[in-house]
Amino acid sequence: MKEKIVDVEIESYSKKGHGVAAYNTSKVEVVGSAIGDLLEVSLRGRKKRVHNGHILSIKKPSSLRVMPSCRHSGSCGGCCWQQIDYNEQLKTKEGQIRELYRDSEEAFNFLPIHPSSSKFAYRNKMEFSFSQDLKGNKYLGLIIAKSRGKVENIEKCHLVNPWMNEVLCSIRAWFENEDIQAFHAPSAKGALRTLTLREGMRTGEKMVMLTISSTPEYALSKEQLHSFQKQVLNISPDASIFLRIHQAIKGEVTKFYEMLLNGSETFQEHLEITAYGQTRKYIFDISPTSFFQPNTLVAEKLFESALEICELNKDMRVFDLYSGTSTLGIVFSPFVKNVVSIELNPYATFDAKVNIENNHIANMEVIQGDVGEILKDPSFQKKHPKVDLVIVDPPRTGLDPSAIQNILNLDATQLLYISCNPKTQKEDLVKLCQVYKLVVMKPFDQFPHTPHVENIAYLVKK
Repeated sequence: MKEKIVDVEIESYSKKGHGVAAYNTSKVEVVGSAIGDLLEVSLRGRKKRVHNGHILSIKKPSSLRVMPSCRHSGSCGGCCWQQIDYNEQLKTKEGQIRELYRDSEEAFNFLPIHPSSSKFAYRNKMEFSFSQDLKGNKYLGLIIAKSRGKVENIEKCHLVNPWMNEVLCSIRAWFENEDIQAFHAPSAKGALRTLTLREGMRTGEKMVMLTISSTPEYALSKEQLHSFQKQVLNISPDASIFLRIHQAIKGEVTKFYEMLLNGSETFQEHLEITAYGQTRKYIFDISPTSFFQPNTLVAEKLFESALEICELNKDMRVFDLYSGTSTLGIVFSPFVKNVVSIELNPYATFDAKVNIENNHIANMEVIQGDVGEILKDPSFQKKHPKVDLVIVDPPRTGLDPSAIQNILNLDATQLLYISCNPKTQKEDLVKLCQVYKLVVMKPFDQFPHTPHVENIAYLVKK
C-alpha cells in the first residue's frame, strides 16, 4: 500500500495525550505533537476512523512547542508532552478537569492545579520491559507509543535519577551477552519480563527487581543470577535485589513469588508533612511490590492539602478504605481520634502495620480483608458504630458499585476521594453526590510531561 502524505493542524489531545487533527471525515492522531502545530505527516494505518500519523516535518511549530530534553521524545511511550511548554501542560490538565464539571449543577471551590517542583528526575519508580525480535535483537526499555508492545532501547530516561539509567544500560548489556530470551506472551516462551527500579527520594535507598516467567525450561542459572546481581551492585553496592517469578497458567489466577537475592527486604522513604502549623516526619518501609506515590515531593503537598481541606478535630473517627499500605491513614492519624484502615492485600497490610509501629502511632488499626465483608460484620459494627470521615484512593478504574454502596451505608459526614483518573472519579462522584455535596476540588501534577493528573475531591453530607 502506497504511503499517504498529508498536511494537518493539531487541534486537541487524545486520552493518551497525543495530538489530534481533523482529516476529511476522520481524524489523525500524531505522537510528539502540540496543539497549533502545522505538520506534514504520513498516514500509517487506521482504527475506528482514526489514522496514525507520523511526523515528517513541522511546517509551522505551535507557539506552545519547546525543545524536548530527551532524544527518545516523539517515539517513547513513557512521556508524550516534553515538546509542550510546562505551564501549558498545567493549563491543559486543569482545563480537562474543569471541562468534566462544566455542567455541574452544584457550585464548589475549584483550587488551581499544584505543579511538580521537579519537572525531571521526579519518579521514584520505573518499570522497564524486556523484548526480542525475530532476528534475535534484544531490547530493554519502554514501550514505543502506539506500537502494540514494541520496546525501545532507552539510553537515558529523564524522568528518573542517573543511577536508574546506569542500571538500565548495564542490565541491557548483560541481557545481550547472556544466553537468555525475553518472555514472549503469545508463545509463553522465554524468561525475562521486566526490570523494576525503585528508590527513596529522601533516603537514597534503592531496590531492583527482575521479573521472570515461571516456565522451568527457561529458568535462569545460578551463574546468570550471580552475574545479574554483580551488574547491579557495581553501580549501587547497597541496593536490595529481588527475583520475582510471574506464574501465569491459563484458567488459573496469576501468582507472583518474590525471592530476596541481596540486601534488605524493604527500602525506606521519608515524608515531611506540614499541616496546622506543625511539621511531622514519617518513615515508611516499602516492600518490592507495595504501592507508594511515584512522585514523593508532590505526594507530600497532596497530603498536606488533604489535611487542610478536611474539617479535622481530635474527636473524629476515620475509615481509610481500600487503603493499600495505609499511607493516608498514617498521615491523618495525629489530627483525629482514631483511624481504621481496611485492605484486602495481605502484603500491603503487613507493610502498614510495620509503618504504624515505625511511626509510633497508637490510635490506628489495620484490618486485612474484603472491605464490604468487614463493614457488614456485626462485631466490626459493634466496635466501630460511627465514622466521621471516609478516605478512598482507588486504582484508575475507580470504585465498583458495591464499593460505592459500602461508602454510602457508612453515613459519614465527610468524604475524601483521591484519584489518579478524574474521568472515573467523576462517574463515581455523580453517584456519591446523591447523598453528598462536592465542596472542594484540587488537582496535582504528579507526572510532568504526561497527560496524567491526580485529583482531590472533598465532599460533605447533604
